[in-house]
Amino acid sequence: MWSGSAVEQALSEVLQTPPASLAWTAEGVSIDSRTLVAGDLFIALRGSNFDGNQYLTAAHQAQATAAIAETLPSGSARALPVFQVKDGLAGLIALAETARDSSSALRLAVTGSSGKTSWRKLLTLALTPLGTIHAAEKSHNNRIGVALTLARLPQSAQLAVLELGSNGLGEITELTALARPEVGIITGLGTAHIGKFGSAKNLAQEKMSLLLGLTGKRIAIVRHADLPVARDATSELEVKLHSFSTGKPATGKAGGADADAYLAEWTPTTTGLAPFPTSGEGTAKIFNETIRFKLSTAALHQAENAIGALLTAKLLGTSLKDSADCLADFSADTGRGEVSQLTLKNGDSIWVLDDSYNANFESMSAAIATLAKTQTQTTTPSRRLAVLGEMRELGSHSQKLHEALAEPLLAAQPDAVFLIGTEMQPLAEMLRAEAPDLELHFAPNAEEIHTPLESHLQANDIVLFKGSLSIGIGKLLAELQQQKLNKENKAHAL
Repeated sequence: MWSGSAVEQALSEVLQTPPASLAWTAEGVSIDSRTLVAGDLFIALRGSNFDGNQYLTAAHQAQATAAIAETLPSGSARALPVFQVKDGLAGLIALAETARDSSSALRLAVTGSSGKTSWRKLLTLALTPLGTIHAAEKSHNNRIGVALTLARLPQSAQLAVLELGSNGLGEITELTALARPEVGIITGLGTAHIGKFGSAKNLAQEKMSLLLGLTGKRIAIVRHADLPVARDATSELEVKLHSFSTGKPATGKAGGADADAYLAEWTPTTTGLAPFPTSGEGTAKIFNETIRFKLSTAALHQAENAIGALLTAKLLGTSLKDSADCLADFSADTGRGEVSQLTLKNGDSIWVLDDSYNANFESMSAAIATLAKTQTQTTTPSRRLAVLGEMRELGSHSQKLHEALAEPLLAAQPDAVFLIGTEMQPLAEMLRAEAPDLELHFAPNAEEIHTPLESHLQANDIVLFKGSLSIGIGKLLAELQQQKLNKENKAHAL
């Protein structure tokens, strides 16, 4: 991907000392010596809790082709060609900008309060008929992640799908300037990280800033409910706005226009090992065209996301049938809705809805709604349990948003609820008042909920695990396992 001379040229404005030899080619770009693949270009980054410059020897031992670093290696690692720069991140960004400007790939950027990773996966499937697609790995949606994704952009790619995340005002503007997308997608205006933005208005402004930096085609895709906000944000720009929805909006709503695409029908289906629906099929209306599609997930919110992906594909010129056929391969990742069978220490097996990666009010409500629809198709119905960790970074909105979870929880009628984290206390008190017969357990941390949860679990239970990443829901789930999940026990994803 990168020749020595190409790296030198890309770093021209930040380079202090070039290596003695440029007679090599790097096949990839890495910022982590632990996952570096032989032949990669290693970029040493420095942060508040790490310093990649200390791992030049490890990168050399892992057979890195060359490195970009702030310091020169010592010992045997001196044989590693190193481009010395003042700031490793500036070096990474320089590579990213060069790769971006030299590529003919159409760039799409996705942001929103939740669903970015699922959208990225759906887009890479729906857009497959258009050619080779380069996409972000995992949740590479901050400045480092976006730059790394661009630096890895192969010349052969026809499209690039990027995730843009934000923890404060101005970050989306900065990332949009780096990505320079032609297509911008806002998955939804929710409440994630609202504590860092101060208000819903500020949060919406941050997400909408993606649309202000669009280039080229300037295609914007938003949820129909967010269309009025998007119109206001782009009123003085030549942006082509399009919207999608779960059901057909009533005429006169959302600025007087119907959605360009909507989910007309969705039917969860039971397939694989699980005794409840883990896949689904539905009907999409995209402009004047009707198309059937399938997903390896039963979740309604993922079906809606799929509608947006199909709309994007249609706008970029694909055959809807071809794109819909590709969506059949979609399933949620671990921690983002995956369904699996877990063997407990006592030998019993339960069904796990693993949505433990992160949480905000909208994604928590969607996960609870999914749990509510896991009616088992067996003579003896399985119990349904919700293990929910607090939603963090909500600031002054925390109590109100946690209490608001009472409505979807009570509607789901779970057999037991386990709440984790001090910010869940208001919800616990509300549930005790409104549903005194509900079996409810509360603990300030995941460690203290482990014993009551483990003792409560029974064979064939269906258990939702959901919460902010830092509360430790994923670790709790891992500790409940007797052993690592056998791949043969994995079902489709909700």
